[in-house]
Amino acid sequence: MLDSCTTVCKELRMKFNNSKSYCIVFGKCPKSSIDPMRLDMDIIYWTVSVKYLGVHIGSGKNLFIEIHTSRRSFLTMQKR
Repeated sequence: MLDSCTTVCKELRMKFNNSKSYCIVFGKCPKSSIDPMRLDMDIIYWTVSVKYLGVHIGSGKNLFIEIHTSRRSFLTMQKR
């Protein structure tokens, strides 16, 4: 799938920002047993959590979503 993304981006003259791309694992498979992912010959690094639209998503056997930080920020802004 990543090779297809690279091909389409080259056709459209676009480029991925690999510094903002990460791989994350959910389920039983530990990340150490998965080969490194590459997008246009650049490595996409593995991580244990990602922040997407202000929500923290964590890896592990189960999907973990942490919204308390975002909710706290929202409530603080509402009090002003």
